[in-house]
Amino acid sequence: MGRVRRSRRANSRLSIRPEQQIYLLVHLLLFVSGLLIAQLGDPIWLAVGTSVTATGVCGWVIFIWLRLSEQNGVRARHIQQVGIVDAFPARSVPIKHEYESRFNNARKQIDFLGFGLRALREDFGNDMANWLERVPVRILLLDPEKPDPAFTYAHQRDLEESNSPGSIATDIASFLYFMAPLKNKYPKRLEIRLYSCLPAINVCRIDDEIFWGPYIMGAQSRSTPTFLASPAGIMFKILVDHYDQIWVDGRFSRSGFRRLNRQYVPVI
Repeated sequence: MGRVRRSRRANSRLSIRPEQQIYLLVHLLLFVSGLLIAQLGDPIWLAVGTSVTATGVCGWVIFIWLRLSEQNGVRARHIQQVGIVDAFPARSVPIKHEYESRFNNARKQIDFLGFGLRALREDFGNDMANWLERVPVRILLLDPEKPDPAFTYAHQRDLEESNSPGSIATDIASFLYFMAPLKNKYPKRLEIRLYSCLPAINVCRIDDEIFWGPYIMGAQSRSTPTFLASPAGIMFKILVDHYDQIWVDGRFSRSGFRRLNRQYVPVI
């Protein structure tokens, strides 16, 4: 049934309406008539035939141009409905400037979802205190002990990215220890949780925009395609709901810090 529906959709996109068929037929007749007239031999008939033939060709060209414009308009509407406003071949350093301006102007919230977020720590670690002065920051890191300490999602992703064993787990621990002083300084504004559901996408939400991208086999996460979604389309809400469900459900995430002697310390 799925193939039938896809085939029908494809046919509907390629189908030509009756009035368009008449238009094409008329210009075909003009084209053929022009060729016949041009063969009458007289220079005047040759000029007339050439003109009529050109009219037929111009009609086809105009039809093709309008058809392509119509298809592009449909595609643009579909993209608008989804809410994807931009796309990039990678994330992290190649599009760092895209993040910087938005971080500097953030006024509502900043959320992250990733593995160990090493690139975030290295590129923006010194800026996080400034963010926390203005907005709350939530961070979801991959839980390095789930689903089973003997073979974790972090270990699996190391294999998929051709990392040294334990690389992602080390990044996660390094991130938590790096953030511990900020957690103690901004205990209510900075929250970090460790998630244990299947890692499928990375997310960076800055106010009402979300950068997101998939994790792809054999590619470093920082090198995967990245898309920018706005609230104008359905994708923004899907991503927000995905993030919030992981955040609030104790089955899928746990706090990255615990209180010890009135200080917050990493749980790993």
